[in-house]
Amino acid sequence: MINGKYAGIVIYNTFLNTKKYSEHVDWLLDAAKRHDILLMPVGNSDIISVINPDGEVKCALSSAVNLLKYGFIESPDELQDEYAAINKIDEDSQNSESLIEDSYDSESLIEDSQDSESLIKDSHHFNIDLLDFIIYWDKDIRLGKLLEESLDAKFFNAIDSVAICDDKYETYLKLSKWNKENPDKKLNLIKTILVPMTYENIGFSKFDDNSLDFIKKIGDTLSYPFIIKECFGSFGAQVYKADNEKEAVNIIKAHERHPLICQEYIEESKGEDVRIQVVGDRVVCAMHRKANNDDFRANITNGGTAYNYEPSEKEKEIALNVTKALGLTFTGVDLLFSDKKAEIVCEVNSNAHFKNISECTGINVAEEIISYICDCLVNSKHS
Repeated sequence: MINGKYAGIVIYNTFLNTKKYSEHVDWLLDAAKRHDILLMPVGNSDIISVINPDGEVKCALSSAVNLLKYGFIESPDELQDEYAAINKIDEDSQNSESLIEDSYDSESLIEDSQDSESLIKDSHHFNIDLLDFIIYWDKDIRLGKLLEESLDAKFFNAIDSVAICDDKYETYLKLSKWNKENPDKKLNLIKTILVPMTYENIGFSKFDDNSLDFIKKIGDTLSYPFIIKECFGSFGAQVYKADNEKEAVNIIKAHERHPLICQEYIEESKGEDVRIQVVGDRVVCAMHRKANNDDFRANITNGGTAYNYEPSEKEKEIALNVTKALGLTFTGVDLLFSDKKAEIVCEVNSNAHFKNISECTGINVAEEIISYICDCLVNSKHS
């Protein structure tokens, strides 16, 4: 805790910091203020990490991070005092600290400055071990694992869970394992086939169609049409439909540098699906998405429209079991229709954007996430 308040950071990707992404971080920050906890946005490039030969891992925040603005310090003097104290403690370890110290600009401007706050020299030596929690709103898995292994803070979501959800094949592999271990809670999954890996400098394009016999086998197994997806992708942008073998060959060749999976096409759910938002052990809201054109995808980014949706108890159970199977705290579970029921698991989003679902349902998902985190912190303190 810092100044008697729970303190955490929300880590986002510096290089995706457009409004489409940053507004979700802003909503989380607003919700944190209402709950009187400290929350600070930190880009993944604002964290400097060093793995020393002796096995020690050191992490520090870049001087670009505005500790004063977000209440993590009460005056610029705190940084100067802490910097002096750390320098005194670390006199004998100049070499191990040099990479971190040299990684910062020598001066940092404190932004929130109608009163024109003074320049703070040197880097922030803020002790990130003081953090109670981290909302990992990014997919920089390597950084996440390093932080998770070196800090005692609680992570929402766990990094392994973020990594699994980021890879559609790993997601389905994990869910299929759940089915094997929980036959009484079996999930309705789509038949999925992994496309063989090739190397970037080789690809599939150098081979004639007769050499791509695996595509014929995929077609024989799934039948046409079937869906081809890049394992890493969002907003439906890397999802394709192959109506025949020629199209399948062309799509797979065109995206040969990416890991791919092929899945059965669910005709009944063409252009529509259900997104169920889970936080903790509760379904907090859901939306029914429909394409406004002949697109087989329902994503709003691709022109779809969202409607408030009241999921059945069965649909809620599916979403909660998916969340549990993947070890998630909060998630958006996408379900496809079969027999007019949304009970087929399509995809799972660990960092699901919640603007559209909040707007069409009136539920503030950021508020639900922060409220759940507060409960977890309080329960952990008293356990």
